[in-house]
Amino acid sequence: MPRPRQLLQLLRYDSLDRLQLMTEQGHVARLKFYRHNSLSSEVQGAHSATVMRHERQLLGVSRSVSGTAQATLLVHDLQCCVLQQLDTESCQRFSYLPFGFAAGIGNAPATLAFNGEHPLPSSAQYLLGNYRVFSPVLMRFTRPDSWSPFGKGGLNAYAYCLGDPLNRTDPSGRSPWQLAKLLVKSRQSAKHSGTFFKPAEIVDQIGADATIFVDGYKGKLRLNISGHGASLPDGSLYLKYGSQNFTVDAIAGSLASQFNLDDFGSIRTLICHSAETPGNISGGRSFAQQLADATQLPVKGFSGEVTAQNLNKKTRRPLAKIGVVKTNPHYNYHALTFYPQTPRTSAIRRP
Repeated sequence: MPRPRQLLQLLRYDSLDRLQLMTEQGHVARLKFYRHNSLSSEVQGAHSATVMRHERQLLGVSRSVSGTAQATLLVHDLQCCVLQQLDTESCQRFSYLPFGFAAGIGNAPATLAFNGEHPLPSSAQYLLGNYRVFSPVLMRFTRPDSWSPFGKGGLNAYAYCLGDPLNRTDPSGRSPWQLAKLLVKSRQSAKHSGTFFKPAEIVDQIGADATIFVDGYKGKLRLNISGHGASLPDGSLYLKYGSQNFTVDAIAGSLASQFNLDDFGSIRTLICHSAETPGNISGGRSFAQQLADATQLPVKGFSGEVTAQNLNKKTRRPLAKIGVVKTNPHYNYHALTFYPQTPRTSAIRRP
């Protein structure tokens, strides 16, 4: 005789596709608060906790239990795996297996563990990108990727980090990428051609001339969008990916679904005329300004025509050298940086 079904967990999301309320059978509901896409605070009854960060670095957690405050300092590695928790009473140390299993991880509010993620209470699993649950015990996701097997998810719809969790991370639950290599900086320049190259991680080779990649800029990660820009009849600019055309809102939604935008210091658009203000459309805002408002990150755009070159275009290796062609003595473009002027708009929950 089959056992009757019981409701174990109830998850509720806000309009920005973030987990807001978690209710477990026999436990007080947990209420979550965010700064952009990163967990900032969590409240469960008389218990509350606030995460302290500096960009991607985890500093500590400030807790309050029935009015009694306590501060916990965190020590983590390059991928933000919490290795130690130090407070006034104890020092806890944690070690992880390659796929994230660790003994002794608690379930207090705002507990951070593998890759800086917050484990689900009572299960030691992780809801990555508010999209899929990853199980360190099973070493895979518990549900298939909607982008598999013919899309970007790959042939194995359940695989985590393409089977390489030591060198890759997957905060979105969809697109693993090599975080360690993104922090490598290079100052190689070609004196004769005037072309500047630096190591970059090719995250998404959308088409022959359309790429999303990540590099380092001024000590922070930078998200780059390279492609051909085209104009609509009203003069507004959109990005052309093969046979598809993407507006600013579509691009911003795609970036937010694949990346934690809080991990990045800025965005660069390697798109011709992306810094130019159109006519009487879009409130007089350029493509780069609209993207800055949509992502709440500084966006560098270009006035005029800009050319990007990929040294590893034929091999398409994960780590390539991509640069902006600067032909001396005069450049044929002018770079401008735009900062957010309006709040980020809400998003529609993705499947």
